Amino acid sequence: MQMARAAGMPVPKVLSCGEHPYAPFNRVFSILMTRLPGTPLENSDDPLYIELEDPWLFKLKKYVTSMRTWSSPYAQSICSVLGTSLRSSRVPNHIMGPFTDKDELYDYLLSPASRHGFNSTADYNQALAQANEIRKYSHEITFTHGDFKAHNILIGDDGHLSAFLDWESAGWYPEYWDFTTALRYG
Repeated sequence: MQMARAAGMPVPKVLSCGEHPYAPFNRVFSILMTRLPGTPLENSDDPLYIELEDPWLFKLKKYVTSMRTWSSPYAQSICSVLGTSLRSSRVPNHIMGPFTDKDELYDYLLSPASRHGFNSTADYNQALAQANEIRKYSHEITFTHGDFKAHNILIGDDGHLSAFLDWESAGWYPEYWDFTTALRYG
């Protein structure tokens, strides 16, 4: 969050943090932070109209575009801000990496693939071949929020972006990561 704050983004200030090794849920580490004003975009009962959303959409686009220009100190690695493993709700146990490159990431993501969910071995092999098509495309490694969902965007009463929350998954990912997370998880 320090990187985001330094770039002028509205993010909470961390007050304290700590481990909970025996927590009965997937979060063994928590952060206590300041509260920021606004309503999560997810909780808004108002329909979204581009002409009304322009103030916060413009700012959000500006921040995301800016983040994507930051240079990684870790070359083509997919990793956290500190060069360590990433936290992601998209993977088993919510922890992955770090990975030296995209191919290592793809190997990891496809490793649990199993033919058990398919009608035939041929169907499984076809799906696996289709999933591996991603390797043919060039995707830049960019700084990414990692958990880009509607509940992490707060909009103030004035219609402007008041906060961008939950940076624990932030790091260096393929450029499509936030978009596909938002599509899959809202």
